[in-house]
Amino acid sequence: MKKILVLTPDLKNIGGVANYYKTLALNQAENIDYFYVNSASSESPIKKVIRIISNYIVYWKKLKSKEYSLVHINPSLDRKSFYRDAFFTFFAIAAKKEILIFFRGWNEKFEEQIHKSSLKHFIFNNTFGKSQNLILLSSYFQQKVKKLAPLIGKRHLWLETTVADDKFLPLLDINIKSQSSPVNFLFLARLVKEKGIFIALDTFEAIQKKYSSQEFNFFVGGDGPDLQAAKEYTRGNAISNVHFLGFVSGDKKGELLLKSHILLFPTFHGEGLPNTVLEAMLYGMPVISRVNAGIPDVVTHEENGFLSESLSSEEFIEFADMLISNKQVFKEMVLKNHNKAKNLYIRDKVKERLLGIYNEILNENICP
Repeated sequence: MKKILVLTPDLKNIGGVANYYKTLALNQAENIDYFYVNSASSESPIKKVIRIISNYIVYWKKLKSKEYSLVHINPSLDRKSFYRDAFFTFFAIAAKKEILIFFRGWNEKFEEQIHKSSLKHFIFNNTFGKSQNLILLSSYFQQKVKKLAPLIGKRHLWLETTVADDKFLPLLDINIKSQSSPVNFLFLARLVKEKGIFIALDTFEAIQKKYSSQEFNFFVGGDGPDLQAAKEYTRGNAISNVHFLGFVSGDKKGELLLKSHILLFPTFHGEGLPNTVLEAMLYGMPVISRVNAGIPDVVTHEENGFLSESLSSEEFIEFADMLISNKQVFKEMVLKNHNKAKNLYIRDKVKERLLGIYNEILNENICP
């Protein structure tokens, strides 16, 4: 039986990639192993260097054991992941392994650096660009990666999604959700400016002022460097009914998804396809977001949500207004998103597709 080595972050890490592989639990299959590319523990600089060197040595020994037929690597196109995962890819090439590259995030500023730097361009083309098999999170990235490495267009390329955690679905009554009051807005992401938290706060403030006789809540789930700044901004502007929950997981996250009605996520960060969008859809939320990365591949403007290219809160206020003022539009989007996500983005569907990709590469039936 052919074996597969999947390179993942330490599953104790906070983040979409760790959540993806934790949710799919591919390593429960006897022929699929996980290999952690980083550590969730805090490290001194010396310990980090030792751990990185040790990691590459252990990885190389695994490759040379001839145990694995396929190595699945999950880089993001940013400075930190680029160099680390280029080394992992180089070693897999040197060991003559079949390689699958799944690009998880995409920083467009770093992409421009690759185009302008002969060294970075050389590294990209001689590591990631050598892979015969690639997975991307949107058609948008498909065009970008072909510009970075033209030969990639002649290789096996799949478009895939991240995954929505469906374990709380038995508790969801989708009909009640589409009629609930008060209306609860949700922001569920790392608290950095580029994720759109301040635009979201301005939007929520305007909606509360316009509909002063109605009751609203804004649940902000997530931790990050701008958490304190967001709290101070909320206090300074006297925005009421904002609840900062910190990092949420497990049952607390499930409770939050079940009681929230609209995802407000005006991100301009270097995204791939944020899990929070798929999970919001699964739990019956219309999505208000931006034309960014893979989001337009799952959210169609005015069909199951609203998308803008703006960085001003004005358009997002208009979108939220449409959902508050038109109950029929809101209800239709609730049902469309729930059904679409249940058919495409839950654990079993995503896992089945990924195993199908492994099967196609190895020409062998990989059992879950």
